[in-house]
Formats: sequence, structure tokens, C-alpha cells
Amino acid sequence: MATTETELHAGLRAWADGDRTRVAAVELLIRNGRAIYLRAPWLTVHDGGNVSVDAAALRDGTGAYSSGELAVIDIAVSLLGGEPVDLSEALPRLEHAAAELVIATVSTAAGFDRPTTSVQMVDGGPRRVNLPVLATWPAEVAPA
Repeated sequence: MATTETELHAGLRAWADGDRTRVAAVELLIRNGRAIYLRAPWLTVHDGGNVSVDAAALRDGTGAYSSGELAVIDIAVSLLGGEPVDLSEALPRLEHAAAELVIATVSTAAGFDRPTTSVQMVDGGPRRVNLPVLATWPAEVAPA
């Protein structure tokens, strides 16, 4: 059982490991700071310390959040396989800090959170091109 936020975050990251979209959603939720807390009703602690998110319960249990916070949750829920998000409605509701997190979320979900290579047409022919990291996560705030 996770007894600190640090253990909770580690359990969520362990559960997400190996699935880019899940990793992206978990990081978004952790770094946004409101939806992930000890004994949140949408979190399940498993034997071994992994902690999973019930996407439907998360979305249904967040009625007291602001419009911007709900947009972040909608995006995370969609990445977790829950109800798809309408980006034309969610993105305009984001505040600057949340938008920065969402940009890093997209980069992570797409696999561009680390340098990659791609084949692109260069000088009329295919060439392997090194691509930089698209976006990085802003510094994480330590749990209170």
C-alpha cells in the first residue's frame, strides 16, 4: 500500500511503464497535481505496489474541479482508453502551465520524448535523419 505521495507516484509509473500513452497520461495527472492523491477513489493499489487508474471513475469523480482542470483530466482519461476527448473544446480551457504539460504529454505519447531517427527525403533521396526531443516535461514539484 502506498503510504506517501512519492510511493503513490512510483506505483503509478510502474503500472504505466511500457505503454507510451499510459505513461503520458500518468505523468500529466501526477504533474498537474490535483487528481492523484493518497486514497483517491479512482486509484487501485495492487500487490507489488503498482497503482492503476480507473479512467471512468476518474472522470466521473471530478465534478468540483475547474474547467481547465477538467480539460487536463479529459485528455488523460482519453489517453488511458476512456472517453475520447474533443480537443477543440479541451485545449482552449487550459491555462499556460497545463498547456505546457499537455505539450509534453503529446510528445511522450508519440514517442518523441527522446531523440529519434526518421527516414526523410533529403536532396531527392531517402535519408536517415536524427530528430531532437520534441518537448520535455517541466520540472516536477516535490509533493507537499
